[in-house]
Amino acid sequence: MTQELAAKMRDYDDVLFPEGYQKIKDLEALIAKLTAENKQKMAMKDQQINDLNKKIEELEKPLSKSDAKLNQ
Repeated sequence: MTQELAAKMRDYDDVLFPEGYQKIKDLEALIAKLTAENKQKMAMKDQQINDLNKKIEELEKPLSKSDAKLNQ
Protein backbone atom coordinates (compact mmCIF):
# COMPACT_ATOMS: atom_id res chain seq x y z
CA MET A 1 0.00 0.00 0.00
CA THR A 2 2.82 2.41 0.82
CA GLN A 3 4.48 1.85 -2.56
CA GLU A 4 1.22 2.51 -4.36
CA LEU A 5 0.73 5.73 -2.41
CA ALA A 6 4.31 6.82 -3.14
CA ALA A 7 3.80 6.11 -6.84
CA LYS A 8 0.60 8.17 -6.86
CA MET A 9 2.32 11.00 -4.98
CA ARG A 10 5.10 11.10 -7.59
CA ASP A 11 2.44 11.87 -10.19
CA TYR A 12 1.71 15.08 -8.30
CA ASP A 13 5.28 16.08 -7.42
CA ASP A 14 5.22 18.98 -9.86
CA VAL A 15 2.10 20.36 -8.17
CA LEU A 16 3.05 19.62 -4.56
CA PHE A 17 6.73 20.58 -4.82
CA PRO A 18 7.13 22.86 -7.86
CA GLU A 19 10.57 24.18 -6.86
CA GLY A 20 11.95 20.73 -6.18
CA TYR A 21 10.38 19.36 -9.34
CA GLN A 22 11.95 22.15 -11.40
CA LYS A 23 15.36 21.50 -9.81
CA ILE A 24 15.07 17.83 -10.73
CA LYS A 25 14.12 18.73 -14.31
CA ASP A 26 17.04 21.18 -14.50
CA LEU A 27 19.44 18.52 -13.21
CA GLU A 28 18.11 15.97 -15.70
CA ALA A 29 18.63 18.47 -18.52
CA LEU A 30 22.17 19.21 -17.32
CA ILE A 31 22.98 15.50 -17.11
CA ALA A 32 21.67 14.97 -20.64
CA LYS A 33 23.73 17.92 -21.92
CA LEU A 34 26.92 16.76 -20.21
CA THR A 35 26.38 13.20 -21.42
CA ALA A 36 26.04 14.41 -25.00
CA GLU A 37 29.14 16.59 -24.67
CA ASN A 38 31.14 13.70 -23.22
CA LYS A 39 30.05 11.38 -26.01
CA GLN A 40 31.18 13.98 -28.52
CA LYS A 41 34.53 14.41 -26.77
CA MET A 42 35.03 10.65 -26.61
CA ALA A 43 34.30 10.34 -30.33
CA MET A 44 36.91 13.01 -31.03
CA LYS A 45 39.46 11.24 -28.84
CA ASP A 46 38.70 7.92 -30.56
CA GLN A 47 39.34 9.59 -33.91
CA GLN A 48 42.63 11.05 -32.64
CA ILE A 49 43.69 7.60 -31.44
CA ASN A 50 42.81 6.06 -34.80
CA ASP A 51 44.77 8.78 -36.61
CA LEU A 52 47.79 8.20 -34.37
CA ASN A 53 47.60 4.45 -34.91
CA LYS A 54 47.63 5.00 -38.68
CA LYS A 55 50.66 7.27 -38.37
CA ILE A 56 52.44 4.65 -36.28
CA GLU A 57 51.70 2.00 -38.91
CA GLU A 58 53.09 4.26 -41.64
CA LEU A 59 56.23 4.90 -39.61
CA GLU A 60 56.70 1.19 -38.87
CA LYS A 61 56.49 0.11 -42.53
CA PRO A 62 60.02 1.23 -43.47
CA LEU A 63 61.36 -0.25 -40.24
CA SER A 64 59.87 -3.65 -40.92
CA LYS A 65 61.31 -3.60 -44.46
CA SER A 66 64.78 -2.79 -43.15
CA ASP A 67 64.43 -5.49 -40.48
CA ALA A 68 63.57 -8.00 -43.20
CA LYS A 69 66.68 -7.01 -45.18
CA LEU A 70 68.87 -7.37 -42.09
CA ASN A 71 67.49 -10.84 -41.34
CA GLN A 72 68.27 -12.16 -44.85
